[in-house]
Amino acid sequence: MHAEVILRQDVQNVTIGAGELIDHVKTRLGTYKAPKTIKFVEELPLSPVGKVLRRKVKEPYWAGRDRRV
Repeated sequence: MHAEVILRQDVQNVTIGAGELIDHVKTRLGTYKAPKTIKFVEELPLSPVGKVLRRKVKEPYWAGRDRRV
């Protein structure tokens, strides 16, 4: 499982690494629900209603493949 994360701008002087964030999720949700990789992004593609367009988030990871799961 992979997660793309936007860090909040209103929190000052806080840095967190992907490993720390994965460990935090494991303690809160469990190991099987925690992402294996995390990518920090500035923004996510949104629909006019404000929902995340998951299809557009997934596109770069499926580029060059015939079958998309």
